Amino acid sequence: MEQHSMRVETFGGLAVWLDGQLLVRRGERINKNLEMLALLALNGRAPLSNEALAGLLWTEEESHNPAGALKNAAYSLRRLLEQRGVERELVTVEDKQYRLAPDLALEVDLWQAGQLAEQAVNQPDKALALAAWEELDRICCGDFLPQLADRPWVAGQSALVRDGWLAAARRAAALLLEDRERSGARRALAVCAEALLLFPDDMELQIVRFAAMQELNMKAAVRSQYPLLAEMLMERQGQAPPARLRAIHQWATEGESRGREEMLRIRQKLANHEKNAPPGPYFCEYDQLPMLYAMARRQAARTGQVTVLLLAGAGGQPGAASAGADQELRFLLSQTLRRGDVCCRYGHDQYLALLMLADPAHTGAVEHRLRAGWKPVNGRLELTFDFGGPLPQIHGE
Repeated sequence: MEQHSMRVETFGGLAVWLDGQLLVRRGERINKNLEMLALLALNGRAPLSNEALAGLLWTEEESHNPAGALKNAAYSLRRLLEQRGVERELVTVEDKQYRLAPDLALEVDLWQAGQLAEQAVNQPDKALALAAWEELDRICCGDFLPQLADRPWVAGQSALVRDGWLAAARRAAALLLEDRERSGARRALAVCAEALLLFPDDMELQIVRFAAMQELNMKAAVRSQYPLLAEMLMERQGQAPPARLRAIHQWATEGESRGREEMLRIRQKLANHEKNAPPGPYFCEYDQLPMLYAMARRQAARTGQVTVLLLAGAGGQPGAASAGADQELRFLLSQTLRRGDVCCRYGHDQYLALLMLADPAHTGAVEHRLRAGWKPVNGRLELTFDFGGPLPQIHGE
């Protein structure tokens, strides 16, 4: 019996080759006939019953006669294959079960991806594990069957693929960083950058990413990326980065040269704010506030003013405030405080403001303006004033 081969690719779109000839072009529309072909190919040589195949192709709402719909899809598939020059039966039916022809030598990228992910995660030999990761990453270029992303069976398989790929990416990045060599650190950084496009909240990847930047002595990059990560974590989880990341950030921010660099950056941003922004406070990252606070206290000592910290929060208990309370609080501060005041996000539904006042009693007027502009629907407005004390530590520190 003559041997025939079929290659099926599913990442980035369905593509099928029969004996080396392109049968289904990646990116073309996938109707039920081609979805049926994809299902049979992914199932290998094992047969699928009428009921199982119809249940995967249609929900109860989509078809009230799944058996008839399945026969129509099978007929449509045979006609399509004939039109594309296939002169033999690729799909067989026996005992109410469908499967691909038993003489087909099947090669499916999804099967390869599963094997490679297992090797990349569990292979004890470092070189073999990294080779498996590189081949896995080459194969998994694009989403799994993106044209069928709304199909339940595709969504479930896609989640399994992503989990396997993520586990492999984590181990590859960690292995590359083990030898503490610059070439390995650069490759680890590239792996993390790619993986974080899909999994930005993954702390294991973020830690390896920042550790690679530390290994490469990329202090400026750490200082640039850390505030963005801290803001994302605060918005999504209401917590600060883990201790390992805070330690790397501390390493990147220590030293006099950084102080001068940061001072120039802050002064430039403040100058641009003064020239271009409408009346209102300047919003900055939390890690900039200690330096601005020191500047403000020196200025207060020269001018006789008072340095005041204001902690403003929405809602007394987690979940008490409305979903948009943090945006409403930021808007209220932007409309109420003055140009020259400084604000930063401090915690979930909380902001910290740095004020310069001629008299401590003026905090009463500030509180009155804030409470007058606050909408009760956003929860209870909590205001705490502090006169010249140390800066509070951000949540999680």
